[in-house]
Amino acid sequence: MSGAEFQNEFLYNLPASVMNHFTRIMDSLSRSDWILFASQVISDQTELRLLEQSPRRTDNLIHKWGCRNGTVGELLKILEGLQWFRARDIILECMYAFCIIVPCHLLASIISTISHALTSQVCPCANRMDPPPLSSTAMSWPFEEIQSGTCNFSPCKQIGEGGFGHVYKAVMRNTEFAVKKLKEDSHLDWNVVKESFRTEVEKLSQYRHPNIMDFVGYSIEGQTYCLIYVYMPKGSLEDRLRCEDSDALSWSQRVNVLLGTAKAIQYLHSSSPALIHGDIKSSNILLGDHLEPKLGDFGLARFCRNPNKTPGKTSTVAQTATVRGTLAYLPEEYLKDGQLGVEIDIYSFGVVMLEVLTGRQALEVNGQSRTVYLKDLVNEEEDDGRSFSKGKHSRELSYAYAAENICRKHLDPRLMSKDTPSPHGSMEISQLACQCLDRRRKKRPRMTEVGESIQMLVCLLYYDFSRVFLLN
Repeated sequence: MSGAEFQNEFLYNLPASVMNHFTRIMDSLSRSDWILFASQVISDQTELRLLEQSPRRTDNLIHKWGCRNGTVGELLKILEGLQWFRARDIILECMYAFCIIVPCHLLASIISTISHALTSQVCPCANRMDPPPLSSTAMSWPFEEIQSGTCNFSPCKQIGEGGFGHVYKAVMRNTEFAVKKLKEDSHLDWNVVKESFRTEVEKLSQYRHPNIMDFVGYSIEGQTYCLIYVYMPKGSLEDRLRCEDSDALSWSQRVNVLLGTAKAIQYLHSSSPALIHGDIKSSNILLGDHLEPKLGDFGLARFCRNPNKTPGKTSTVAQTATVRGTLAYLPEEYLKDGQLGVEIDIYSFGVVMLEVLTGRQALEVNGQSRTVYLKDLVNEEEDDGRSFSKGKHSRELSYAYAAENICRKHLDPRLMSKDTPSPHGSMEISQLACQCLDRRRKKRPRMTEVGESIQMLVCLLYYDFSRVFLLN
């Protein structure tokens, strides 16, 4: 691993042994020195004081920083600036150790590969995963047909890229399809990638809904795994929120996309057992010819056996696949404790609602090269108004304050005009987003409630449009 690659490594990929040594050194600092260091990581003074008073202050600080995609380079830069060379050298020394060079989750994969080497020599097919068990409902396509339809996976046919693979546009049997080819060179454990493949085949074969991606089939050839879907010509919600003004989605179109997506999530959560999608984000909401939304990418989906019980811990697949983009949509209870429940999807959908309202990305880098999460917007605006909110309904009042501030200060300018500074229903969507992003898991609304609220708003928008049309 080169020095540059090491500096770009995320803090959460550093081994526990190195971080234990580092945090012990940092915890031995005087209070003033430690705050000098921590203040360059955490700007909120209240949070800084709480961290300073905690028993494992450096460990908690690094954990929070890691959840925000802090890198080794950022840590080294601070230590260099403070001239704390002893602490810096602890981090630098690990660059030359193999166990650090290779991310922890890849190390298991390498060991597994070595242990199966003899088996592979005896039976070359030993590492191949059997076709998914739902072959009766999931169609297996000839790999040669996939190759032909994508011009042998030509770069000019590539239309997207996700955490697990590249997506290509294919023409097969006089029909347009989208083909996702899993990454063989992914930084993720290859066994994890194959598990994601199996999960997606199983779940998309079982769960059919007008707002869930139309799964066509799969293809396996050697170590090449492909998933095939109906092609969605309008791209993703993320794409349409980032496009130029002339192609930007109108307010009514955005609300309709939210409604369709809410219906899809509600359908998954209402099934028995409930299914947690686990990767709700704007790039996984695809749009058809008439901007009808379809939820895709079920590679992280997991069953929730009993939603009323304490949520379980996340599986290896979900943990390993928590990549940079996905972190921006995940709640604290998942990032900190690995709690897996339907509330994760509700929280993620709250982030999507903020994207629709503001036109901003879920993950951005500000002028100081710091990572900014859109999900933090609610807490920032809510904290500003909490001093005005006292009594029994303080939470509701602080939400109302945050929602009003979001609409007033952060609304997508493309949704505003001279006559209407904010579109009808924007406040309702903002309040709903605030509720979905509640830091307390049990206080978030159920998806049935979210869907009903958006459905009511769509009816009101349709009524307003009809009235204006008749008057003109």
